[in-house]
Amino acid sequence: MILFGHIYADTAIIFFFMDDYTPAKDYLEKALGIYQKLLPVTHKSFGNVYYHLGLILKREANYKKALLYLQKAENTFLTNNPNSFYLAFIFHETGNVYSKLSAYSKSIKKAEEALVVLDQSGIKNHPLCLHSLINIAAAYKELEQIPESLTFLNEAQELAITIVGEKHYLLGAVYER
Repeated sequence: MILFGHIYADTAIIFFFMDDYTPAKDYLEKALGIYQKLLPVTHKSFGNVYYHLGLILKREANYKKALLYLQKAENTFLTNNPNSFYLAFIFHETGNVYSKLSAYSKSIKKAEEALVVLDQSGIKNHPLCLHSLINIAAAYKELEQIPESLTFLNEAQELAITIVGEKHYLLGAVYER
């Protein structure tokens, strides 16, 4: 029976990547129903479902509900594996939602938490590091703290060059900010 939960969750992710959110949510809710019957509420499978529901709701611009699911995902992963690399993605997406809600200080905090997890995982040149730095810079800009924003943009530029080289299109995202 648990296998069906995993199949539903995997099917949901396929629909998610096709930007077809209604069936993705339906399959995630089916997976959640099976998990609720068979697994302890702290099992990491719940965290995966909550994370993907949060991503879908974020893409649908339902930010407050997305935040609830991302927080559930965070709590689940912190309970199971507080050193999980996956937490960096949860923190990053939570920070993005806070930005959409104009809660820029919280956005900065979550992006910084993502960077800490990546650093503790020994991953310093991952694109998520770059995105987190850019998000921190953007949040500081919204808070009208331009020197801080520029500091993080410079760090993002250096990292982008390290990751992709001086002539890669990704640098445009840094320069655009």
